[in-house]
Amino acid sequence: MADGVSGNEDLAKYTVTGNVPVSDTVALRASALVNKRDGTVYNTTLDRDEGGVDSRVGGQSLRALNLMPHL
Repeated sequence: MADGVSGNEDLAKYTVTGNVPVSDTVALRASALVNKRDGTVYNTTLDRDEGGVDSRVGGQSLRALNLMPHL
């Protein structure tokens, strides 16, 4: 699954998530998020936008089901 948003001040926000079955009882899930936006104030002394956002995160998980179903 993928989702994205764009907007003013160069807003860009994207999310990607995927599930992959490894076997009948094991699955791998991975996801990532990118969130970027230019600052709202331009600092002429430092020659850059201030107050912006630039973050990237990701994660993964491994899930196993019914490893001991007879307990």
